[in-house]
Amino acid sequence: MASLIHLDQRQRGFRLTDGCSNNVFLLDLTLRHHHRHHKPLFMTSLDIAKAFDSVSHNTIREMKGLPGPMTSYIMDVYQRSTTTLCCDSWTSRRIRPACGVKQGDPMSPMIFNMIMDRMHKKLPNDIGAKIDGLSINAAAFADNLLLCASTPIGLQKLLSWRPII
Repeated sequence: MASLIHLDQRQRGFRLTDGCSNNVFLLDLTLRHHHRHHKPLFMTSLDIAKAFDSVSHNTIREMKGLPGPMTSYIMDVYQRSTTTLCCDSWTSRRIRPACGVKQGDPMSPMIFNMIMDRMHKKLPNDIGAKIDGLSINAAAFADNLLLCASTPIGLQKLLSWRPII
């Protein structure tokens, strides 16, 4: 799957790279640059609550970048999946989840990254911390997101951005 899709470089979780180190380096570079040049910088760190659990299966169906047969296979896996709840001698009926990526499935991290990629692409590109002509507005590691702006209004616009997973 990874060879078929091209993900935004701002998402560094579940990739063949040391994403934590990359994001720490980017954060350090941004902070040092703004401090050295006496530029204003506004940042916030977000942990997207229940991000893996809240991915709609309809959103998975709408993923772009995979061949149709692969998307059909993934949807077939999700549509056929069921679970049951057990407590002592009681067992529930089969439950068919309508959202969430499957825990432990090797495809789940890539599916999650594809969903996050859609969200990254919806971020306003005109807002961000400026470093020598480069604008940095977000850095992500899985469901943790760092937002950067050069003005408080810009940061508020990034915070007001409401992606739908």
